[in-house]
Amino acid sequence: MRSNKLFDLITALSKTEIHQLSQQFKLNHEHKSKYVELFELLINRDISSLSKEEIFTKLYDNPYTEEKDYLLRNVYRNLTRKIEDFLIEESFHETINNNLNIHNYFLLKSFDHLKLYHLIEKDYTESVNHALADGDYLMASSITSLQINNYMHHLTPKVRNFESADNLLSLQMAYLGAFYLNHQYKNEIKKKQISNLINTDSKSNEAYNYLNENDQLYEVYLTYKYELFSKNIDDNIAHLKKCISLLNELPETFKNIEEEKQFCNISLAHEYVLTDQYDKANTIYEELLKVEDSIEASLKATLIFNYISNLIRQENYDTALEKIHYYESDIAHVSDSLQLKLKFLKLMLYAFLKDEALLCEFIPTCNSLIDYEKYICRFLYSIVSYLRNDYEDAYRECLNMKNSLRYKGPKFDVRDILGFYLRFYNLHKNNIDNSNNLYKGLKRLQKDMHTYHNNALPEFKEYLPFLWLEKEVRHVLDVQH
Repeated sequence: MRSNKLFDLITALSKTEIHQLSQQFKLNHEHKSKYVELFELLINRDISSLSKEEIFTKLYDNPYTEEKDYLLRNVYRNLTRKIEDFLIEESFHETINNNLNIHNYFLLKSFDHLKLYHLIEKDYTESVNHALADGDYLMASSITSLQINNYMHHLTPKVRNFESADNLLSLQMAYLGAFYLNHQYKNEIKKKQISNLINTDSKSNEAYNYLNENDQLYEVYLTYKYELFSKNIDDNIAHLKKCISLLNELPETFKNIEEEKQFCNISLAHEYVLTDQYDKANTIYEELLKVEDSIEASLKATLIFNYISNLIRQENYDTALEKIHYYESDIAHVSDSLQLKLKFLKLMLYAFLKDEALLCEFIPTCNSLIDYEKYICRFLYSIVSYLRNDYEDAYRECLNMKNSLRYKGPKFDVRDILGFYLRFYNLHKNNIDNSNNLYKGLKRLQKDMHTYHNNALPEFKEYLPFLWLEKEVRHVLDVQH
């Protein structure tokens, strides 16, 4: 008899599986169904010896005709589906039993189905940590997705939970990045093996395993790159330098080597910024910006933003302003969000340069801005008042900002920095004729800001309104002294 899917499945089943399937039919009270009759017939006979006509007669006690062939097709289809469902269930249980990460994922998913959201909260950390320890980044991402959904839709709608969801989204992207790099590494090896098999008559191990010297070097590079995402590296700078060194040994025509060099150099510059090595970061940015044609527009705008931000951190304000004017035409064609970031960078430069006139001319209204830009805008409003020596108005602007954040914790939490601004302006408005009290108060403020700077996350201690206040406190103290 001609082979078909059903007969292939029946033939492949083990005795144990046949017994389990028979028991399942009995437990489900399906033993009187035609597909069970067909199953019993096929497992007890040599399938190759059975004809369609004989099977039909056994099932329906009538001779087979073409007009009644649909009955046989239906029972074939039903039995095939039952066997497939059984095999899927068996495979699923085997996978669950042999892979704790998949087990944990489906357990958390069951908690979600049963609305036991507090149990997801309780078991998430252990589950995701186990997946990460196994290097199972796809499952770590899937488990994290359940917890993100939990924070966003099921737990008490508090700012803290939404902020946790936002943090987990960043982690999830890192897990997916590690998963991608791991598979990129494996796929590079498979591609080379396939290429070798296509180009050689040999099916030997050499055809599967052979990689030329450049391929082997690139394989080592991908391993190093993958480790950046997947492991806690003690020295990211040294690790990235090793990645760049490996890439420099490869010919310039090798694969997508320029894009990989670009990635590593941008990552290295970022690490330099995090460790306050701004000169080294700027050297990289300057080299990257020299080869303008090879950089995509939005990436170039980001590099310009980072480069000019570093110049501001180094208090090279005139150079920073010169660079903004130089790259203005490049910035004009990027997304509105990037243009807005660069506009606020220029406004902060005017604040550092104490150019009240240009600040007033170009500062926008806050109403249509998202929180991050809105907070900078309101800090700038207060700085304009301060530059006019209107300390009352500067203080009032920050106090209004504080009141607006009282019941709405911001996604980017500037409240500590805002507290420093309020103290700074309050000291000025209350000590106009008492320079001694002003000096003492500013010394205490400077000490507290220094402690904050040492303990804050990079995005807060490098926040330009915070850097402006640090500089201005230092300047006023120097004048008072």
